[in-house]
Amino acid sequence: MQPQRDEFNPILAQLLVKGMQQKFSDDLGVICFSANLNSLLMWSHYADGHRGFVVEFDPKHSMFSPNDFDHVRYVQERPSVHEGGTPAEFKVLVMAKSKQWEDEAEWRLMIPNNRLQPVPEGKQTHYYLPLPEDAVKAVFLGCAMEPELRRAIVASLRRYRHGDIPLFVMVQAQNAYRLEAKSFDEWEKQEAASQDLRADFEAKCAAYLPRTESSSP
Repeated sequence: MQPQRDEFNPILAQLLVKGMQQKFSDDLGVICFSANLNSLLMWSHYADGHRGFVVEFDPKHSMFSPNDFDHVRYVQERPSVHEGGTPAEFKVLVMAKSKQWEDEAEWRLMIPNNRLQPVPEGKQTHYYLPLPEDAVKAVFLGCAMEPELRRAIVASLRRYRHGDIPLFVMVQAQNAYRLEAKSFDEWEKQEAASQDLRADFEAKCAAYLPRTESSSP
């Protein structure tokens, strides 16, 4: 006698989940995105403590097919899976995440490996998705990025796609615990003005500091 759905063996359910997760890992490539650009935690966790950068993609680009691209559902309870479950039920399972991660506002692009580029690396084969140039919408530099890296990225972007990719720098908001994006040109002008003010302030401080004269013994 076949068990009813509400009597489904929980151990078998766990095995199905584990088997499905392994199948998912073996057969699918997954790229994770976030819709939350201004999150302090996201920049800290995923962009090298604000020293990295973020690439914004155009979600209307053909790379993001509705069949492959969807947002994560944040839930209190882990979704269940049943023997003979439908593809839609399995999708609910792989697109679910604890509500504690809700601030990530995650989207996932899931593509079968047979549509990706296989690249043998040692004993393993990794799969890569070619990046269409016209899918890139903008680039955002972290507020703690090293100047040398910033200069290298700026120079590279100015050569890439005729230099038409908008470039921004993240800065800390004055009156709130959040980040704001400023255009690179605006940020560069403000940085130059700040350096001039700093140099002027240091010169005035030096002029008013008492001078110490060395004397011979």
